[in-house]
Amino acid sequence: MKYLVLGAGKVGCEIAKTLSMADNDVSVVDISISNIKRIEEKLDVKPVLGDATDINVLKEAGIEETDYLIAVTSSDEVNLITCEIVNFMPKVPIKIAKINKSSYFENQDLLSKNKFALDLAIFPRIEISEIIKKSILIPEALNVISCINNEYRIIGFNCKKNAPLSNIQLKHIYSIVKDFEIVIICLQRENKLIIPSKSDYINAGDNVYFLVSQENVYKAMQLLGFNRNKYANVIIIGGGNICEEIARHIDENNIDIQIQIIENDAKQVEILAEKFDKIDILCGNPLEKEVLDIKEMKNAGLVVSMTEDDKVNMLSGLIAKKCGAKRVFTILNNSSYSDLIYSSLGSNTILDSKQIVISKILYFIKQGSTELLLNFEEDAEVILVNVFDNSHIVGSLTDDISTDGEVLIIAIHRGKETYLLPKKKLINGGDKILLISKKSALDWLMKLLQRKPKYLS
Repeated sequence: MKYLVLGAGKVGCEIAKTLSMADNDVSVVDISISNIKRIEEKLDVKPVLGDATDINVLKEAGIEETDYLIAVTSSDEVNLITCEIVNFMPKVPIKIAKINKSSYFENQDLLSKNKFALDLAIFPRIEISEIIKKSILIPEALNVISCINNEYRIIGFNCKKNAPLSNIQLKHIYSIVKDFEIVIICLQRENKLIIPSKSDYINAGDNVYFLVSQENVYKAMQLLGFNRNKYANVIIIGGGNICEEIARHIDENNIDIQIQIIENDAKQVEILAEKFDKIDILCGNPLEKEVLDIKEMKNAGLVVSMTEDDKVNMLSGLIAKKCGAKRVFTILNNSSYSDLIYSSLGSNTILDSKQIVISKILYFIKQGSTELLLNFEEDAEVILVNVFDNSHIVGSLTDDISTDGEVLIIAIHRGKETYLLPKKKLINGGDKILLISKKSALDWLMKLLQRKPKYLS
């Protein structure tokens, strides 16, 4: 397969590296001499120096033989113009573009098949905004993840003392929960992750991760002691574009949540105050004690640090967590900082826009492989798998894949049907399988999901 990557920044380099390691033919175009030299030294790809909108540069990079064009430069206009240029080539590749400006998102008809003709447009700011919007509805949740055609939610929640499911054995849950379906995916207990069996108990203090349909989210959380109004307050540090989008969403939908915005720029505070008269907006440095109210932090269900300064985001996120905020999101613009705070904040609290773009593009390219939904660092991963027709796993029984404490098939989506905790069900090509696997079992699982060699098909 031939891939042409436009842009040799963090996103372009990581995509090119992953694709080249899978023995693909990869070319990378960038206008920066230093970026091209770095690519040339580190990766087994064809580096091309030049303007990505120059047809001669594109031809030198092999556009005429390209199967996938991946436009991830820092310029929306360069990405879009290049995708438009290749529409006039004899062979039109699949076109993927990263777009930063939200104005393009608001005018998506421009990106349709009849115009720029993009096969995939990724808006990093919108992706982050959507993650935060979902979390705001349940501020106390550890995680809120949409899956299976947006019909289900994976939610993490700390089980409260005296909650209906506290100290209940899993095999007895279904005698308590009769009017809807819930799947307990895993438990976190004293830094240990448990993929539970029916004999396991849910204890007060456990972080419980479960799958439930969208319409039954609050019913499920009440079983773990959730009080919808107790922590219905959110603090947003940084009043930029994403903040405005979230505030508008809350305002327009009349969501009953108290929000406080902290912004250092007085002019931006005035703009926000004019647009959102029902929201408490504070002007000041979020790292100063006079501004960052520790009592408010302690009572917050969710704190989101989203300034343009990663250092401010990291420090305010750490302060919020130390003060007792129930959940913290830290947005990073520079991925190199991620490793520094994973151990302090946890990987699931960090929203790295570059990593989001990389993941979505690679998943789109590898359709039929896996999408990582939730990463429990050293312990386990929750993944959604699109099964190839000629995969080794086709024809296997779900019971043969699910192994006690190692792998659990949470659900299978087939056609219009979704089967939760499927038993003795044959796996078919085209199935979507939602599962959790311990890291120790991932290699075995990935081999099962691979396509069979042609001589075995």
